[in-house]
Amino acid sequence: MKNSGGFITVDYLFAFFLVSGFSLAIMTFSATLSMVEVVQYMTFASARNYFAGNLTEPKQREAAATKFFELKADPVIAPLLNGGWFDVPDDSYIVDFNIPEKYPNFKNYSGNPDINLFHGVIVTFNAKILDFQIPFFGSTKSGNLDSEDSAKGFTTYITSFLGREPSFRECNEFFNEKRWEYIKQLPTSKVGAVGYGAAEGDSDYIVINDNGC
Repeated sequence: MKNSGGFITVDYLFAFFLVSGFSLAIMTFSATLSMVEVVQYMTFASARNYFAGNLTEPKQREAAATKFFELKADPVIAPLLNGGWFDVPDDSYIVDFNIPEKYPNFKNYSGNPDINLFHGVIVTFNAKILDFQIPFFGSTKSGNLDSEDSAKGFTTYITSFLGREPSFRECNEFFNEKRWEYIKQLPTSKVGAVGYGAAEGDSDYIVINDNGC
């Protein structure tokens, strides 16, 4: 026990693995958070296309999907998503439509015209790069290390909800078909006043379109 030769080697190796483990963890987290920002922008750009008015609501969804897959196939982004470290499955991409059916966690979300409802885009982001094991630190996996779910790494939802402008068809139907019906249902503000509902037929109502909706 009097011979202490070699202790410095053991200390060096321990410190080397310790620093290497911390460095690997930091670089992995940095790469993951950077990729999260990239996917967040993809959902934002897609939701922005869905927000903008179009001929019909399906056309708005189509424009959003086109933008998302265009960005996903970008020569800069595609290698990052196809390299095995990160994954955004195509079938996980949803534009406002049937979100509760695809994602049970969003069961309270319903595609109705509620004024407090935000419309947007949601995708599933898999960070397989976070699935690793470091000497002295252990594995980032939990549960059965050989299971299929364990090999997927860490998964989260990335969303962007900006809202949706009415489509041209919705505007046209509202101004030309339904607006007069709603006006006739307005209550009178004074006792004895004649409401719009007293109008006979639709000849007294003339549609003047504007660029508002």
